[in-house]
Amino acid sequence: MGTYRRFAFKDGVYINKNAGREFDEGIKDLFPDVSAVCHNFSFSQIEKTIFYTLSNFSDNPEAAAANLHNLSLAVAHLDQNSEAYLNSIELIKIIAVNLEPQSPEQAESLCDCLNKLLYILNSAPENLRYGNSRWNSSIGEEFDPQFWCYVNNEGNLLSSDTGIQNSEDIQLPDDPIEEGFYLYDEEEGSVLDYIIEQVKPESQISIYTALNELYDKPFIYSSSNLGGEFYPSTHSKIKPSDKPIYHWGVTKRDSQGTELEWGWKKL
Repeated sequence: MGTYRRFAFKDGVYINKNAGREFDEGIKDLFPDVSAVCHNFSFSQIEKTIFYTLSNFSDNPEAAAANLHNLSLAVAHLDQNSEAYLNSIELIKIIAVNLEPQSPEQAESLCDCLNKLLYILNSAPENLRYGNSRWNSSIGEEFDPQFWCYVNNEGNLLSSDTGIQNSEDIQLPDDPIEEGFYLYDEEEGSVLDYIIEQVKPESQISIYTALNELYDKPFIYSSSNLGGEFYPSTHSKIKPSDKPIYHWGVTKRDSQGTELEWGWKKL
């Protein structure tokens, strides 16, 4: 199993090192062109969540284990049979009971586990897809939605990940609530719900939105966007958008957590 050297222990505190990162060999087989592989939930957010857990739950092994467990399940897109999720379970158990190392050797051993966990989660195939590399660079560490569209007050589709001309007919699961952006994929909505509700720190989900003034078309920064059509990054006609974002998610559960109703949820 590969690893990184991004987590280290120095003078009694954890630090992040500016070490390199790479995908597991299995990912290189699944995605031969690794330069165009993009994360839904970014590498930076995965790393920050692990670091947050270290900083805030060092005296609470159960809370630490729960947060890392929830992170791993979210990155695996809630698939409990995911190899990445299953490989993370034993590491999390070791990490949770060793958050306060009593010697340099114990600290080094703990950091090895943290770096292995980061390596595993970075290479979870459920959280990866091919995408446009320019868009991926523009998104940075924000959440990278795969499917989105923009609907105006008249209910007309103005733009989507398929382009400003909307060459594909997108069928939304329900009528839009108001003018704004809509993330309409059910699996992605479930992952967003889980991250928002179960993974700390709260408010991790941030999505870049903007307006292409050249075409008067709002858009979301997504690696699924057609290259160049919305001009990612610094084009002079791109301005920030303040329109709301909705995702398709669970709006009602029973006492056992079973999903009863779905609907639009505002991010």
